[in-house]
Amino acid sequence: MPFLDEQELANLRQEIDEANAKSENLENELQEKEEKILDVKHAARNQNIVLSVLLGVAGCLAYYFYANQTVSNIDVAEVKRMEAERVIDSLSSVYAENSNSSEEVASFSVEEGATEISNQMDGETIYSVQIGVFTKRKHPLLSETFLGTASRGNLFKYSVGLFKTLPEAQKFRQELVSIGFEDAFVASYINGVRQQIHNPN
Repeated sequence: MPFLDEQELANLRQEIDEANAKSENLENELQEKEEKILDVKHAARNQNIVLSVLLGVAGCLAYYFYANQTVSNIDVAEVKRMEAERVIDSLSSVYAENSNSSEEVASFSVEEGATEISNQMDGETIYSVQIGVFTKRKHPLLSETFLGTASRGNLFKYSVGLFKTLPEAQKFRQELVSIGFEDAFVASYINGVRQQIHNPN
């Protein structure tokens, strides 16, 4: 068996201590790198979770807005019918205020009401919202005689509402557009003659 003297034993112990120190340093570096890798993995996982949640929310919002834009629960025919009733009620009340006879109110017609209103507003500017032009007289309650305008050939203009100011008419037009009358516009009249088509606000 080989024999080691004191000096060689001390050198060997010093080399073992240095190797142990290097090993310990390498283990510390390895542990630090593993911690950094774990931090990166946690951050990546958190980012994936946040992105998944955001994507889910964006998808839900997109579906919600798409579904609400394509589905319309508005019955345009019902709205038109209700507007026709409102106009007749308005004309009836105006006529009733100017008449004491209940028989006259019972036999009231739109044409008579239009003539009465036209006579009362002689020379004044009034505003109305035109909602359509048709080749057939489908809705005589809202026909061209309502404002005293004449039809051209086979075209019938349908207007609703009588307003003394342009802002009132524009507000009513916006309401009609919101329920489906996208082509509605405001026109001004003097003595039943159209003066101007007004741009929407």
